[in-house]
Amino acid sequence: MYTLRREDAADHVADSLGFSVYLTSSRVDERVFVAHVAKVAVGLRRVRVDSCHLQSAWQCVDKLLSHRNHDTRAIAYTFLDVCLELHYDRVPLGMRLAIFQLLATGHGEFLRRQNSLRLLVQDGRTVLPFAKDLGWVLLTLLETSDAQKELSSLLHCILRRGAVFFIGMSAWGSQRVTSLEVGRSSVLRSLLPAVQSPHSIVIFEVVLSLQRLIKKYGDQMLIEWDLVFDYLRRLFPWMAVQAFADEGPADRLAGELLDTLLLVEALHHPKQLSDPPLSSSHRRFQGNLHDFYAVVEVYMAYCPLATVTNLVTFRAEACHPASDSNWLANLHDLVAMFFASTGVHVIIRLQALCVVHEIVTLCRHICEDRVLDDLFVPCLQLVHDDDDPQACVREAGLDLIVRVAREVDSVKFYSLVDLLHMAATSAKFANAKHKATHGLVTLFHACFPHIPSTRCVRIFELLIDETTHEDGRSTRTSPFLMACRGPTTKPSVGILPIPKLVVAALTMASTETHAANFDMAVDVLVRMVENRYVLHDVDMNDMTVKLVSCVDCRAFGRAAAAAPPLSPRRPRLRAHTDSHVLIADMMDEEQTADAVSGRSTKTVLTQYLTRGVELLLLLASYQSRVSPAVLHRVLLTFVSVLDFEPTIATASVSPTMIKRTKSAMQVLPLACCAPDIDGLQAAEVALVHAVTRGKCALVDICDSVLMFSMLQ
Repeated sequence: MYTLRREDAADHVADSLGFSVYLTSSRVDERVFVAHVAKVAVGLRRVRVDSCHLQSAWQCVDKLLSHRNHDTRAIAYTFLDVCLELHYDRVPLGMRLAIFQLLATGHGEFLRRQNSLRLLVQDGRTVLPFAKDLGWVLLTLLETSDAQKELSSLLHCILRRGAVFFIGMSAWGSQRVTSLEVGRSSVLRSLLPAVQSPHSIVIFEVVLSLQRLIKKYGDQMLIEWDLVFDYLRRLFPWMAVQAFADEGPADRLAGELLDTLLLVEALHHPKQLSDPPLSSSHRRFQGNLHDFYAVVEVYMAYCPLATVTNLVTFRAEACHPASDSNWLANLHDLVAMFFASTGVHVIIRLQALCVVHEIVTLCRHICEDRVLDDLFVPCLQLVHDDDDPQACVREAGLDLIVRVAREVDSVKFYSLVDLLHMAATSAKFANAKHKATHGLVTLFHACFPHIPSTRCVRIFELLIDETTHEDGRSTRTSPFLMACRGPTTKPSVGILPIPKLVVAALTMASTETHAANFDMAVDVLVRMVENRYVLHDVDMNDMTVKLVSCVDCRAFGRAAAAAPPLSPRRPRLRAHTDSHVLIADMMDEEQTADAVSGRSTKTVLTQYLTRGVELLLLLASYQSRVSPAVLHRVLLTFVSVLDFEPTIATASVSPTMIKRTKSAMQVLPLACCAPDIDGLQAAEVALVHAVTRGKCALVDICDSVLMFSMLQ
């Protein structure tokens, strides 16, 4: 079924291109037919068809190659070139032989015939089917062709590729001539001019020949490595070559070049973990490592991550002060190549930072200031704004500054601290700001118990400056409420009238008859008073006066403290009972129920009034926004609380047991409410002293009032 579907799809594509016209033997109009052939040639550049349709089309087009009209022949050659260039793998062998015979026996049109011949033999890759007659055809073209330049290019391509192939095979390939006494270095030097060829097929053959040499004799090569590295350096421009043909040599050339380089690395770093470490005198790679890693630097953009990691490790060996006199310049080059560029992989950049940290640690007692001034500070002064999407480089760089600063004993400590401060105040990434601030705090903790104290003071000043710093690029928002002070064009943001909400909540506190709604209104008032930003536009004088009036008139929660309904009375039983006794019992029950109801109502009123006093105490903390007259009235309200009639239920609620932000209250049992006369006198004396001293500490006054109320 799958094969049938593919055949149907191919027939559909062929019919859409008009191949069914070729199956008809009659051609009514030759011009229409030629135009249709040109249209099909254009369509073949977009879609692919099978071999049968190409064979059928060729049987109708082959006669056009010898047409008397030049334009008609041009269209036929164009159709032929499209088939050979884009559909070569689907051209059958019989069709290829027929095309070769037409090109060999044709007359004139030398340039087009030579171009078609180049496509037919694929620049010398598929000469085997035509090996018998190809040489004679090329010699004939050399005598008669008027396009000698293009013919010479074709001949050079075929001959150079063949020369490279046969020389490599005879010198170190599978068909090596044992009697050949020519050294490998001599052969490599003689093949070097082939690298200058502009034909990818010749370069491809050179690369394959190098791979055969390295695989077979890589562990025996000595002086040949210089020539191999010269080949790789000269062939690097071919890494960027892109070809249009499927699976062409130019497509595979970049991969083969990289594989050749990795073959050399495999000789130096064996992939098998079971292999024992080889010493320098017994390693398989006997070439110069500096030359090898110089070539790796050239190919670094195309090399795998493990190869680049080995390159960084090798370059780090030349950055130690004890190994190279030019170590600081080598360290500069390492940082510029593997860290400063954002195109390098993150792992490589982090490895370069580790090398810098290692060198700074080694130079701590020798030339620490020089390394910090010349390399460390210039390298990491902008690390907080690095464009690494994973933020690994930013965090690692800032963490490295902190670690180095903890070990620095000179005045360069302040330069490192300034780097952290600059990152904390001006970094464009939030995580970099947090990391830098955390680093400053870490250094502050580390320097606090040690001398000199100037370090700790300097860090403290920077932390204070960072705390008060305002970044003009950011917008500060409130986590509690987003309110707009004026009209806005965005429909998603509205204007919240906070003063109206305050008035509504105060009204509910004095007129609401449902206890649940009253508790909710009081909770809203408490939360609004605790959040100063919400009451920014509210007139605190008016709000305080309304609450004072509500507490003075004992209206705070009075409507919500309604008496609970009485229990239903029992019916009178006249039979076998004394009527006078029943009436007396019922009167006693009614009196008892009234007493219990009154006592519970007073208890609830006392609880609500206590919450009103606490809310007024919170409002007193806004004394900077309240006029002196209103403050005086608040003070009188606190004093007037002492004139409230004390009840046994007053002591049933302890101020410490009431949660200001919760509506639920815990009430102590009535049995433990015995008045304390000594405590009552002490509270009254404390209140009198607080008032007579003229202090404005309203919190102390309110505490005294509450204690006095509880003890009465």
